[in-house]
Amino acid sequence: MIIDSKEDNVDTSNIVYHYTSQEGLLSILRNKTLWFTDAQFLSDKGELSIVLDSSLEAKEKVYEETENETKRGLLKEIESYIEYLKQGGNIYENYYKTYPNDGISGIEKERYYILCASKDPDASGLWNYYVKNDNYCGYNIGINLDAIKDVWKQKVSIQYGDVIYDKTEQVNIFYDFISDYIKSCDPKNDGEIEMAKLGLIGKLGLKIDEHKMFFKATAFRDEKEYRFVIEDKTIIEKNQRIEDERILDDSTKREFRLGKSGVPTPYIEWNWGELAPNLIKQISLSPMMEYDLAKESLEQLFFDYNHDGIDIIPSSIKARF
Repeated sequence: MIIDSKEDNVDTSNIVYHYTSQEGLLSILRNKTLWFTDAQFLSDKGELSIVLDSSLEAKEKVYEETENETKRGLLKEIESYIEYLKQGGNIYENYYKTYPNDGISGIEKERYYILCASKDPDASGLWNYYVKNDNYCGYNIGINLDAIKDVWKQKVSIQYGDVIYDKTEQVNIFYDFISDYIKSCDPKNDGEIEMAKLGLIGKLGLKIDEHKMFFKATAFRDEKEYRFVIEDKTIIEKNQRIEDERILDDSTKREFRLGKSGVPTPYIEWNWGELAPNLIKQISLSPMMEYDLAKESLEQLFFDYNHDGIDIIPSSIKARF
């Protein structure tokens, strides 16, 4: 079975849509939890290379515009740094060598946990993930952005926003940063050149860290993805764990589930029930689902698990065989 395409009619309100299976829906409603999956175990392995390649392309543009040979020498350092990162190097190492007064003497080891959503409430490409034996059995959960952000403003520093697919926009983000840095520095001697080099690489590392979970290939642009990213940091000094930056509070815990490949996959389970009771605004049904029966079932679930004010929306996509 395939799904007919439809006109682009994306909801621009304060709701984003988390597509999930019937098992996922039951877990979310029954337990009032959301799962943030370790980014290393997500399907797209090339996202880090996109942000690294974008920074290299931006460097080339700035290099061509720069006449000062000292500044060109600074720009050449970016190439070796990007190669270092591609080989698994630590983003923060140069930053803390340059800015030791930030209060961290060790190297940060970080893990990222992602909850994926979409700005599109009725995306045929995303519904296609939930085809089983020619039956559609998927749902999407409309998440109230205001509710979730209000909780996190009080609890944790978390990144969230639209995924960027446009290659030009990706490159320009790094072009603007590198160009501004090069224009602002004017080292006169070896010591100043060394500090300017470390400053450029250290701050570039932070820029890469800021965007590396939000760049994807243009081929995925129809997903209109919106992401929530939790960063879990551990400070390592002399190969010893000396400090952990804990995630959120007692409402979260780290768990494991079996992934599609059979590998245990770590994820963060966040219990939002008491913190954000109005988190879910609506639940949408995939095409071809028996709407009346599904609506009756969901209403009983809402009653038993104390969910109020959730709309049930059928898909507007017509399916064909």
